[in-house]
Order: sequence, then C-alpha cells, then structure tokens
Amino acid sequence: MGNKLTESVRRAFLVLEAFSITSPAMALQEVANKVGLPKVTTLRYLHTLMLLGYVLREGKSGLYRLGPKVLDMGFTVLGNMELRQVAMPYLDELSRISDQNVSLGILDKTEIMYVERIRRRHIVNIYGVGSRVSSYRTSIGRALLAYLPETKLRRLVAEILKQPETAKHLGPKGERFFSLLKQVRQKGYALINGEFIPGMRAIGAPVLDAKGVAEGAVNISVYSAEVSLEKLVNRHVPLLLETVRKISLVRGCPPATAAVLGDIKTSQGPV
Repeated sequence: MGNKLTESVRRAFLVLEAFSITSPAMALQEVANKVGLPKVTTLRYLHTLMLLGYVLREGKSGLYRLGPKVLDMGFTVLGNMELRQVAMPYLDELSRISDQNVSLGILDKTEIMYVERIRRRHIVNIYGVGSRVSSYRTSIGRALLAYLPETKLRRLVAEILKQPETAKHLGPKGERFFSLLKQVRQKGYALINGEFIPGMRAIGAPVLDAKGVAEGAVNISVYSAEVSLEKLVNRHVPLLLETVRKISLVRGCPPATAAVLGDIKTSQGPV
C-alpha cells in the first residue's frame, strides 16, 4: 500500500511539473505525452488535482493550467526570501527559452538599480549588477513606475524633472511621461526602442507584491540588428509576462491581479 501511495504522489508531481513557461496551458494528450503516462491515467490525476485546486481547466479551450493553490506548496518559505533569490530560477528559465540577456531591477528613489543579470550574449554598454540609471530611461524603470500608486509616482516624476535634460523627454510637467506610463499599464509591459542606447531594444514588465504594487521588474534586452521589433513583441513579450506573473504569485500577489500580466494582448502594438 505504501509503495502504491508513493508512486501516486510521484505521478501527481510529474503532472504538476509538466507545466512551464513554454507550456502554461496544455490539452490532455499533451500532458500525457510529457509525463509518459496513458491518457486515461493522466486524466485521472488531472481530475484529482482539479478537485484539490492545484489545476484548472479552461472552459472554452478545454486546456489545463496550474491553479493558484500551487502557491501553497512551499511558497510560504519563498515569500520570505529576497526578491532576487525568489526570481532567480524564473530568470534562468526565461533567459534559456528566449536565448537573450535577462535582468532584474528595483527602484531606489528616482533610479533603477540592477540586482541580477543573466548574460547569454555579449552586449557592449549594458548595465551590470549594481549599476544605477535614471528610471525613465529604462524598460525596467518604466514598468516599475507605471504600477506605483499615483501619489508616489507624481512625487518621483517631480524629482526626476529636476534633473537636466529630462523635460524634453517627459514633457515640462511630465505630461508626456504620464501618458506613456498609462499605456505601459494598459499593455503590461514597457518597451525601449533605441531611444537612449542606439541599436538596442528592451522590454520590461513588473513584479507585483501582495498589494499589486511593483516591487521590481524584469527585462529582456536585445540588439536591434538581431531581433526585429515584431519578433520582440510577438515572441518575447509573452514569455516575459508569464515570467513576471509567476514571480508575482510567489511574492504573494493575488492570482486575479497577477493573471492580468499573463493575459495582456501583444496585438495592441508596442509602447
């Protein structure tokens, strides 16, 4: 009896582990193929996991995906760890799947500080861990600022406008920047397309905390000559949004709030 129970638990975890950034939602046959179990057996495990709240089934498509109760599986411990430590496995996977450089940054007053960078490609003039740069100049900064409470955002923009040359980028009172940040929030991601570093493009998306406020942001940076704007938006944005959605859930963000990040439509065009 004990061996049978152990095998059942092992198979249940195999089913859960079949879901990933590249396969967040799958049909029954896809799950069965991934775990190497018969279709009928896989369906039995999926049904049990659905009853327990660990797996959800989409009504229209019939696809299966992980449910919010997965967060109860050891994520209480992770929630008390530093953001960088929590994010690392997700950043690694994003970098591997996208085959691009990935960074994590936090807001420090009016600047962005890079706290992690995973390099897959050599890029000159790129910011390293510990580097600081004015938040309005980066996709990470724009993604962070867009998800701040309005009072704090306006206070920070007022401080940024005290810096030389910023008004021409943000507008005399920041009105141009506020409009841009509104678009970032609507889309769920920010895009820098060679405005400050010629030949470079970057997309950034926020990591949300338990209150739905950005506590950090993740970005993917690419050479314009290697990755077209269309490819960056259509292929890499969904991967980025799925990554920050997962990290946000681990950080305690309510599933309904975090789900918005994963459901953003890239067909609206880039910011």
